[in-house]
Amino acid sequence: MAKKKRAIVVGCGGALGGAWAAAALLNAENKLAWDFRSADVLIGTSAGAVLVSLLSAGVSVDEIAHWQSCIKSNKTGQSALDENAATVPVFPPTPTFEFTAAGLIKPMLKRQISLITGLSGLLPKGSSDMKGFTELIDAVVPGQQWTRHPATWLMAVDTASGQRVALGYPGGPDMPMSKAVRASYAVPGWCPPVEHAGRTYIDGGYPNRDDLAVMGHNLMDKTKKAEVFEMARKTTGKTTSGWR
Repeated sequence: MAKKKRAIVVGCGGALGGAWAAAALLNAENKLAWDFRSADVLIGTSAGAVLVSLLSAGVSVDEIAHWQSCIKSNKTGQSALDENAATVPVFPPTPTFEFTAAGLIKPMLKRQISLITGLSGLLPKGSSDMKGFTELIDAVVPGQQWTRHPATWLMAVDTASGQRVALGYPGGPDMPMSKAVRASYAVPGWCPPVEHAGRTYIDGGYPNRDDLAVMGHNLMDKTKKAEVFEMARKTTGKTTSGWR
């Protein structure tokens, strides 16, 4: 019998969503009794992109939970996380006087993208310093490269089309992992858009707050022999987590 594939999908939610997801990952891993770093596929959006990037680089769920709670660990290799334990400001900095991506209005009016995705382009361009994110990911994935995990995909929105793209997916945009994390986390009005190879990217959570559509197309094969664990904190305050 073919081995069932496993995937971890972590949604967005900002600093609060990241903290929630870290706790959820720790609880789920303890209950399911398998190392989430061994998942066949890791998919993350925004705050989830940070967490799955760390997992893909070999950082344990336990270490991530300690990092999110700002509790210093004595474990070897934890220093990179300890030094970046609180890099997200409580309030957004003063934004610029430029639109994030005014070009998103056109596909919105043509009903090619959602209303919220289109309107997000009219928010002011954020100016938050993303240096901490770069240093954090570069500490675990050095050398301007992608993670060693064979299938780690970070979701972002291409501002030219308003469509989501999977950074790190074969045939997709090729960029350093730290830059991809910043692209996936580029919340309009808070964080600056990320430019790469003539394209501009913003937070991947605007079209959809989870990435199961990608899962359905790329992982759930005809035999349906796959387990997908999804974690996403909804704007309504509700949360979802579970195997599908």
